[in-house]
Amino acid sequence: MGITASVSCNCYKEGKTTPCPFGDEFIYNASQMPALETPFNIDEDEAQERYRKFRVWLTTCCEHPDMNDTLAFIASWKGHQAFIEAVEALNDPKSFSLLLSHLPDGDDGVTSPELAQKMLDEIALFEARQSTLSHAVLMDTERGDVVSMGSQVLNGVLTMDRQTGYDIGFNAEGFFIRDRWEMNRVLFIAKRVEQRMLLPEHQQVEYVDLETGRSFVCNTPFGKWYNGEDGVPRMYLQHFHIEDRPAESGRFAYVTDPLRRVLQASVRTGNPVRWH
Repeated sequence: MGITASVSCNCYKEGKTTPCPFGDEFIYNASQMPALETPFNIDEDEAQERYRKFRVWLTTCCEHPDMNDTLAFIASWKGHQAFIEAVEALNDPKSFSLLLSHLPDGDDGVTSPELAQKMLDEIALFEARQSTLSHAVLMDTERGDVVSMGSQVLNGVLTMDRQTGYDIGFNAEGFFIRDRWEMNRVLFIAKRVEQRMLLPEHQQVEYVDLETGRSFVCNTPFGKWYNGEDGVPRMYLQHFHIEDRPAESGRFAYVTDPLRRVLQASVRTGNPVRWH
């Protein structure tokens, strides 16, 4: 699930398609989506057969399947939300008014070629400024490895324990344990954490805030445990911390690249972007 966008080709308007089998009933709707205006005096079976033939024609009538000059998957809803949050973090709503207000929050709508050009300008500005952004990552303190780049689910949730209802994750405020069954009450949060295995047979661990000494004991470990050389059970992720890092170049290319492609197609063809 997510956002898909398309731009119609101009082949039909330029007489480059094969003849439509139902030419008198062929129409473009407001978004220039090819469709048939079905007569009222035909039964359902005939209507379905006409639509089947029409769909076959659409896939083969020109060099563009379904008469789409460009068709692209833009992003999942989670990825889209992460991009919008990054744009908002630049704290310049006037410069990014179209990206903030015109990208769809549903699965329909159109964008005119004129607005498409302005959105292209905003994307270029965003890419020039995104290096000023930063984001939280979860680091393995002992090994220096990145454990996670974060999650867009429920403000940072990485995993949920279905037996206890505890959500485990992190955000810019710290590594957290929240009780989903008690209105997401925060049970533990810290920037630097030690995780101690207490009772392996019960999956019981203790989380310690290394900056304040505060601790929290539960039966929801984060990661796996092993027996050390001394026979003492330990968590693989025993020490970890939250680190603020500058955004990588091209971090949001998964959105901006396909978005740029459909917006450019709109400007080139003079046809609107259709959001699906």
